[in-house]
Amino acid sequence: MGPLPAGLARDLHGRSAAAAVAAALGLGLGAEGVLRAMALAVPAAGGLQRAFGTEAKPLQVGFATDAGVRAARLAAAGASADPAALDHWFDLVGGEHGLDLSGPAVPDGLAVKPFPCCYALQRPIGATRLFGPVPLDQVASVEMLVEESTLQPLVHHRPRTGAEGKFSLPYAVAATLVDGFPTAASFTDAAVARPEIVVLLDRTAVRTRPGGSGVLAGDTTIEIGLTDGSTTRRALRLPPGHPAAPLAPDELVAKITGCVGPERSRQVATAGWAEAARILAEAFPPDTAVPESRK
Repeated sequence: MGPLPAGLARDLHGRSAAAAVAAALGLGLGAEGVLRAMALAVPAAGGLQRAFGTEAKPLQVGFATDAGVRAARLAAAGASADPAALDHWFDLVGGEHGLDLSGPAVPDGLAVKPFPCCYALQRPIGATRLFGPVPLDQVASVEMLVEESTLQPLVHHRPRTGAEGKFSLPYAVAATLVDGFPTAASFTDAAVARPEIVVLLDRTAVRTRPGGSGVLAGDTTIEIGLTDGSTTRRALRLPPGHPAAPLAPDELVAKITGCVGPERSRQVATAGWAEAARILAEAFPPDTAVPESRK
């Protein structure tokens, strides 16, 4: 099956350990207990790149988080582990052993992913949106130029399902040209099979520059050839939602609307922590079918 790609390994192990820390603190464990929880979580996180484009992809992320919570409960119950295992974990996730606690936990700020697909597609979608509305009947060709490393998670060139579309560079660009602002509705099986999408995919090509490191290496260039013989090009280095390229207010509203629908978008957009908890409780009520003895 081959080794787990470094980016996927960092993501899954990071989620598992983060969940272990959060759950351990929630259980009232001290520093030693938190370390044991993290060490117990490390062996349980794993996944396969072949899962990309299937239901196994979101599930393996959930499994990693579940592993972290389970590790914290085991640590609280007295399970032992060697915290030295975390030395190798820090190397795996690219961490530093000496922590600087003088500033914020995330020095550069958190990134917001505006489009519900692989993070490697956020920049190509952003670059395509720079064109504005493009009449589809005037598009003769679409060419993408990217660093080779940015394609590592984008394993589906011609997606057959919405899940595969979330890991397809040609589809993401085609969906952006059709939909303007891709939402969850852009990544359904029916959306992938739209006739206008099929036509655009037939006219799409991907070119790569050799090398690169990571999904944000270099920049993304999109060139559209029109039926009148002219071409137009847009390039983007930072994806929308990056801390150095924050979303515009209308883009954030579009993101929220795509997640919760227009009726609730304003309520969610203006919610504080307490209100957010209430909204979640209403959206995901407790399962009353679970026997009291099992709660």
